[in-house]
Amino acid sequence: MAKKQKKQNKKPFKYIVNNYTVKGGCDEESGAKFNEGPIHGGDTVEELEQFIWDEVRRRADDDYEQYIGVNDEDEFGSIDGVFKDDYYNDITVAQFKEREGIKELKLMSYRVDAWNSMSDVEVYEIIPNPAYQAAIECDENIAKIDELLEKVRTSMTEPMKAYSFACDLATFARDLAKKVGKQG
Repeated sequence: MAKKQKKQNKKPFKYIVNNYTVKGGCDEESGAKFNEGPIHGGDTVEELEQFIWDEVRRRADDDYEQYIGVNDEDEFGSIDGVFKDDYYNDITVAQFKEREGIKELKLMSYRVDAWNSMSDVEVYEIIPNPAYQAAIECDENIAKIDELLEKVRTSMTEPMKAYSFACDLATFARDLAKKVGKQG
């Protein structure tokens, strides 16, 4: 008979790249986000910095009118100023961060239409993954339930202790159900 193996859940990535487009122009919809969603995940910011660096470099028109945004929604500078040094040599994301005194690259953006200052702007933003924090909380809750169940099991010969631990377990379960109910 095969042994039952405990199912191991893979934790979600700690960080994700959220990708969206910001509507350009000057009408009432200007500045609105659309096509928003996560497109890549990782456990370190550094690997996602490289991802957004590569994506913007690959997708942005290599045009002297193209401007790249870095770490905010303002335009940082021309594509040559971001991806190349003074002698037009390609630089790495680490070299760029060092050159500009940037600790973390959190956001990069570019104009969809390089020549148009009213163009939509494509944005790649590194954010904490909400599913990661939920998984951590879930693991902590399971550990607390396991601890309380073990206390109940080991104190079965002492009814008052077992009752006390069972009450603790019921209170914890009730509070957890209320918390989950408010989130849902």
